[in-house]
Amino acid sequence: MTDTADTPDGPDVEARAQDYVLGLATPEERAAIARDRLQHATLDQAILAWEERLGPLAATVAPVAPPPELWHRIDAALDGLTRGTRGTTTVRWQDGTWETVAPGVDRKWLTGTPEGEHSYLLRLAAGAVLPAHRHTRPEHCLVVSGTLTIGALSMGAGDFHWAPETEPHGTIRSASGALLYIRYGT
Repeated sequence: MTDTADTPDGPDVEARAQDYVLGLATPEERAAIARDRLQHATLDQAILAWEERLGPLAATVAPVAPPPELWHRIDAALDGLTRGTRGTTTVRWQDGTWETVAPGVDRKWLTGTPEGEHSYLLRLAAGAVLPAHRHTRPEHCLVVSGTLTIGALSMGAGDFHWAPETEPHGTIRSASGALLYIRYGT
């Protein structure tokens, strides 16, 4: 396994992706790769590519009939899992599409529409910059991982920032990369 201190988008990105997909990473290494994947598009894309490459191998395995009681156990487990979640929305990490909004900055819509209230993930690559801008509605921002600055304000994982619609938003920079959850509107 490669050293997790390596740059997530560095030359060992393929080796880290292979170890992750093939199950060769230790639980600690796997957790570190999963965290790095959230904010580094190159690593995320390498993992997806390896999953796609290895997917056809599943077709080479002979099917095995499940035990007859298995469906009842699955059904009972699913009923327990969905209790209390009806009418909600879940977006998985691998679902949806990332769109580039600026060099090194990608966005994935979670809820709502661009015209109305909405939420999205914003992934900033190391060195990414978003110019200063104004908002037409309040913006709520939670740093999920990584670090960034908004003007002179430094923020890290777990920090929350609220920007009113009346104030200009300072330039956003991320030296190491970051993943943000944005809620736009009231």
